[in-house]
Amino acid sequence: FGGVTLGGILGFAENNIWAVGQDDYTSIIIHFDGSSWNEIPTSGGHILETIWGTSQSDIWFSGVNGTLFHYDGVSVMADSVPHAIPKNADPFYNFLAGANSPFGDSYLVLRAPIGFGGGDVFFTFKRTKGQWAAFDTSSGHAIHCLWYSPAGKLYRGATGVDTLEEGTRWRNVLSSGGIYDIYGISEESIFAVGFSIRDGWSGEIFHWNGVDWYQFLNFPTRDITFTGVWTDGREVFVVGTDYVKTF
Repeated sequence: FGGVTLGGILGFAENNIWAVGQDDYTSIIIHFDGSSWNEIPTSGGHILETIWGTSQSDIWFSGVNGTLFHYDGVSVMADSVPHAIPKNADPFYNFLAGANSPFGDSYLVLRAPIGFGGGDVFFTFKRTKGQWAAFDTSSGHAIHCLWYSPAGKLYRGATGVDTLEEGTRWRNVLSSGGIYDIYGISEESIFAVGFSIRDGWSGEIFHWNGVDWYQFLNFPTRDITFTGVWTDGREVFVVGTDYVKTF
């Protein structure tokens, strides 16, 4: 796949790994079966940046200009949300994050601009019984990620970490400049990574132990944004960038 730029990856097993991105600004989805990578056919679509799902038969792929696909275990089909997205609006209208509930619901965040220089509005959509509907709207802070805990609790990364309470309202449980990714193995072990501008731009890594949040301060973070985190309970991997290189 020479010339392909990838923006997201998701794996269920060593022989079942998915990745999304773009090939000359056109959507591309590839799958690894344990021996080789193969392209999964799609119809149209722009750059894909996000992939999420809970099983081989329920995977979502999303990106710029409202591009949204769903894989049901057999084929990839285009989908959409109830929002008027201008034709050829990329890259200003893009899906930033999605998450599937263990109970069958899905959530998706769309970023949309408010005219020239007006900032962005972040729309959250919820999918129930096969239909997307508007859930809430935010213009006060960016929403970077959504994550469901193993116990079925929905978290989002924005200006800190928020949790969805009673399925209707967000409650802030950690304040930060911005949280770009959240991941954990239980309600007693959750990592959140991002950045802060309190003392100049610097990366931040937090851990929730079921009682309180702990911030790791024992390594250089100046001029860094941490954008991804993953753990198996024994090791923790964090991805970051200084906007020159990724490490």
